[in-house]
Amino acid sequence: MEISRKGRFEMCGEILKRPELLGAIVGGVFVIIGWFLTTLTAWIFRKGDQRREGTAFLSAISAESELLKKRYDDSLGKALGLGKGDPSGVQLDLDSLFYVAPEWSADEEYFSVYNASALRVGYLRDRSLQHAIISFYCDAKGLVDTTRMAIRAFRTLEAAHRSGDNVYDKVGLILANLRADYQKMTTSYEKLKASLEH
Repeated sequence: MEISRKGRFEMCGEILKRPELLGAIVGGVFVIIGWFLTTLTAWIFRKGDQRREGTAFLSAISAESELLKKRYDDSLGKALGLGKGDPSGVQLDLDSLFYVAPEWSADEEYFSVYNASALRVGYLRDRSLQHAIISFYCDAKGLVDTTRMAIRAFRTLEAAHRSGDNVYDKVGLILANLRADYQKMTTSYEKLKASLEH
């Protein structure tokens, strides 16, 4: 059953004659407008919060990665003759190396910002930045693992060295692995730094 134009106008006239019906319709319209404005305002604030959280996250990642790199440079990098210049010309002094090796701490939790907020990396729109962050932390954690293995190996080789055995070849292999992982982490850091500055 279709209502004619005339019928529609008559219905409108009936609604206007009944104030309780008109009030309900006007109230419903205002409820819908209020809901829409509230939802829109909440969405705008949420977007602003997400932007601020994203900026804070990137700032924290930048600071943590910079401090990690400095820590590696100041401890392991110096012990390996890396960080500045060409390490191939460094003369290996086993006595001082065995003295320094046990002091390398690879048991601390150096990745607190990353571990606490790793899920946020997935929300970054820049895929190359995502990759740079994850790559740096994987390489930095890999260097910690390599350092742990090297410390155990150095402790074993130290006893052999003290008893007069020639352990230069074995130490050379351990150092080569440490240097390779250190250089890999350094390269990842430089890529991350460039991505964060972009």
